Amino acid sequence: MCLRGEKRGTWFNFETHEKGNMLHLIQKILNLTFKGSLQYATQFTGDDLKATIKKANNKPLEIKEKLLSAKSKTTEYGVKLVQESKPIPGTIALLN
Repeated sequence: MCLRGEKRGTWFNFETHEKGNMLHLIQKILNLTFKGSLQYATQFTGDDLKATIKKANNKPLEIKEKLLSAKSKTTEYGVKLVQESKPIPGTIALLN
Protein backbone atom coordinates (compact mmCIF):
# COMPACT_ATOMS: atom_id res chain seq x y z
CA MET A 1 0.00 0.00 0.00
CA CYS A 2 1.41 3.38 -1.00
CA LEU A 3 0.92 5.99 1.70
CA ARG A 4 2.69 8.92 0.05
CA GLY A 5 3.38 10.40 -3.32
CA GLU A 6 1.68 10.18 -6.67
CA LYS A 7 0.40 6.62 -6.12
CA ARG A 8 -0.92 7.25 -2.60
CA GLY A 9 -3.92 5.05 -1.77
CA THR A 10 -3.03 2.32 -4.26
CA TRP A 11 -1.60 -1.16 -3.79
CA PHE A 12 0.45 -3.55 -5.89
CA ASN A 13 1.00 -7.31 -5.43
CA PHE A 14 4.49 -8.10 -6.71
CA GLU A 15 3.73 -11.85 -6.91
CA THR A 16 0.56 -11.70 -8.99
CA HIS A 17 1.06 -8.21 -10.51
CA GLU A 18 -2.43 -7.22 -9.39
CA LYS A 19 -2.99 -3.60 -8.45
CA GLY A 20 -5.74 -1.17 -7.61
CA ASN A 21 -7.19 1.24 -5.11
CA MET A 22 -8.60 0.55 -1.64
CA LEU A 23 -11.93 -0.68 -2.99
CA HIS A 24 -10.18 -3.14 -5.29
CA LEU A 25 -8.18 -4.43 -2.32
CA ILE A 26 -11.32 -4.89 -0.22
CA GLN A 27 -12.99 -6.71 -3.14
CA LYS A 28 -9.98 -8.99 -3.58
CA ILE A 29 -9.32 -9.84 0.08
CA LEU A 30 -12.96 -10.24 1.15
CA ASN A 31 -14.21 -11.62 -2.19
CA LEU A 32 -16.90 -8.94 -2.50
CA THR A 33 -18.61 -7.25 -5.42
CA PHE A 34 -17.94 -3.57 -6.06
CA LYS A 35 -21.20 -2.68 -4.29
CA GLY A 36 -20.25 -4.92 -1.38
CA SER A 37 -16.84 -3.28 -1.11
CA LEU A 38 -18.48 0.16 -1.02
CA GLN A 39 -20.80 -0.97 1.76
CA TYR A 40 -17.91 -2.51 3.70
CA ALA A 41 -15.76 0.62 3.34
CA THR A 42 -18.56 2.94 4.44
CA GLN A 43 -19.33 0.77 7.48
CA PHE A 44 -15.63 0.56 8.31
CA THR A 45 -15.22 4.35 8.19
CA GLY A 46 -18.53 5.02 9.96
CA ASP A 47 -19.99 6.77 6.93
CA ASP A 48 -23.64 6.48 5.88
CA LEU A 49 -23.62 5.22 2.29
CA LYS A 50 -27.26 6.15 1.57
CA ALA A 51 -26.75 9.71 2.83
CA THR A 52 -23.54 10.04 0.81
CA ILE A 53 -25.27 8.82 -2.37
CA LYS A 54 -28.21 11.13 -1.78
CA LYS A 55 -25.84 14.08 -1.29
CA ALA A 56 -23.89 13.17 -4.45
CA ASN A 57 -27.12 12.94 -6.47
CA ASN A 58 -28.06 16.47 -5.43
CA LYS A 59 -24.72 17.98 -6.46
CA PRO A 60 -25.31 17.92 -10.25
CA LEU A 61 -28.22 20.33 -9.76
CA GLU A 62 -26.04 22.64 -7.66
CA ILE A 63 -23.28 22.53 -10.26
CA LYS A 64 -25.75 23.18 -13.10
CA GLU A 65 -27.21 26.15 -11.22
CA LYS A 66 -23.73 27.58 -10.61
CA LEU A 67 -22.82 27.18 -14.29
CA LEU A 68 -26.04 28.86 -15.42
CA SER A 69 -25.48 31.67 -12.95
CA ALA A 70 -21.88 32.15 -14.12
CA LYS A 71 -22.98 32.03 -17.79
CA SER A 72 -25.67 34.60 -17.08
CA LYS A 73 -23.15 36.90 -15.39
CA THR A 74 -20.75 36.48 -18.31
CA THR A 75 -23.49 37.27 -20.82
CA GLU A 76 -24.58 40.33 -18.82
CA TYR A 77 -20.98 41.55 -18.69
CA GLY A 78 -20.59 41.04 -22.45
CA VAL A 79 -23.76 43.00 -23.20
CA LYS A 80 -22.58 45.77 -20.88
CA LEU A 81 -19.23 45.95 -22.67
CA VAL A 82 -20.90 46.19 -26.07
CA GLN A 83 -23.25 48.94 -24.87
CA GLU A 84 -20.44 50.96 -23.32
CA SER A 85 -17.93 50.49 -26.14
CA LYS A 86 -17.08 53.22 -28.61
CA PRO A 87 -15.79 52.70 -32.15
CA ILE A 88 -12.10 53.20 -32.76
CA PRO A 89 -11.32 55.66 -35.58
CA GLY A 90 -9.91 53.99 -38.71
CA THR A 91 -11.41 50.56 -37.97
CA ILE A 92 -14.26 48.66 -39.58
CA ALA A 93 -16.62 49.74 -36.79
CA LEU A 94 -16.91 53.23 -38.34
CA LEU A 95 -17.82 51.97 -41.82
CA ASN A 96 -21.51 51.48 -40.97
